[in-house]
Amino acid sequence: MVRARRAPITLDDLRGIVRHGSLIRLSPESRLLSPTAEGALVAPALYGEAKLSAASTEVQRWSSNTRNAYYQGRDPQGQDSVCVTLNSLAAEANALEAALVEAARAGAPIPDIAIDFTRSERTRHLGQISALTAPHRGYDALLRDSLLEGQPFTETALGRGLTEARVTSATGVLLLPHMLILGAWHSQGLKGGHGAKFGRVLVSEISGFGAMPAAAASSRIDPAAIEGVAIYQATEPPALSFANRPFLGWETEPSAKGKGKSGLYPAKRGQTPGAPALINHGNIFPVARSARASIAGAVHEMTLSLAGLRKLSFPRESDGRRDPEADLAARTALAALALVAMTGRLTAGYAVRSGCDLIPHQPPQLEWLGASLAEVTPLPITQDEAVALLREAVAALRQHDLPWGPPHPITLVPSPQLIELVEKSQGVETAASDGPDDAA
Repeated sequence: MVRARRAPITLDDLRGIVRHGSLIRLSPESRLLSPTAEGALVAPALYGEAKLSAASTEVQRWSSNTRNAYYQGRDPQGQDSVCVTLNSLAAEANALEAALVEAARAGAPIPDIAIDFTRSERTRHLGQISALTAPHRGYDALLRDSLLEGQPFTETALGRGLTEARVTSATGVLLLPHMLILGAWHSQGLKGGHGAKFGRVLVSEISGFGAMPAAAASSRIDPAAIEGVAIYQATEPPALSFANRPFLGWETEPSAKGKGKSGLYPAKRGQTPGAPALINHGNIFPVARSARASIAGAVHEMTLSLAGLRKLSFPRESDGRRDPEADLAARTALAALALVAMTGRLTAGYAVRSGCDLIPHQPPQLEWLGASLAEVTPLPITQDEAVALLREAVAALRQHDLPWGPPHPITLVPSPQLIELVEKSQGVETAASDGPDDAA
């Protein structure tokens, strides 16, 4: 972020912006990006399947063949252009969460709840997974199937505060306030699709314009010069008399005995059964694929909807009554939290993925819009200033009898069923002597 050349915005400034503004955004001048070198190709986001109906036949064919998301959009000058997704809304949400995680590690008041998988020997390799990193945030199945003081999390007072919250009564979600800016949906609750749902008000996405597929070649030259042979699948370890022959899952000769009988090593679609390349040996003949794209440029759209924040209401926990000043204090704290995420995301830069590094045309600059596009005001702020603003906003919020995170740090433990599910998914048998104490 650009360092402010004036006094940083105050809490009163932010209150006024939240009360009257339409949105905070990355300025049009600083949202423009380019590949690291003129004419350099980029690697767009890759999807398992691409189905795009709102595009020409040619663009649909590009998407289908490359599994990239090409679509017909506009360039920064408003002209029709073929665009391609470089980092989706979901991927950018993960980047914003990562920025919050880093800020929290540095001491910013950003609440989180972690599930500690290290208490069980059988799941220790998972470490801790938190609501800031779980796919569905506080409504993720991992939290739902974990315990707090021996009770399912969703049946505790804190868990019910999350699941019973609504847009007009969102106080319980201040337990994990990032859910209110990045969005969350309790789709697996007792009410199914009618569960608590909060739309994202902080949106970020990176797309390329003037885009078209470009060929890129891939190959491998084997230094051991393995070729002209076939490999076979081994379905069981060798007999004890061959204990010095480790079981690798493949053999150079087919087995001829009972259940160990096997054929050529199986291949995926488009591959040759029995080819050494299936186990990463041998040469791979150079193949040209449309795995990359040429683009005229890229755009990073990042906005915080202040109008969206104003839809949220926060009744007091003590008596359930609404107070306009308390609502404003909560919305201001959420705006400050969003500013921490936005400044952290911009500070991290644009190493989107391997083969997709981008460079901003200008230093990133935030601005806020009033009631119309004619009312644009620069919002120069560093991440340190955003964190300081968040501290002030949280202190002011608590003066209105509203929470910010749990009353004390809490850690969940996975239920025995969740531990067993993890084990079985990894092919590990649960020992009969293991009891619930592993998850206590």
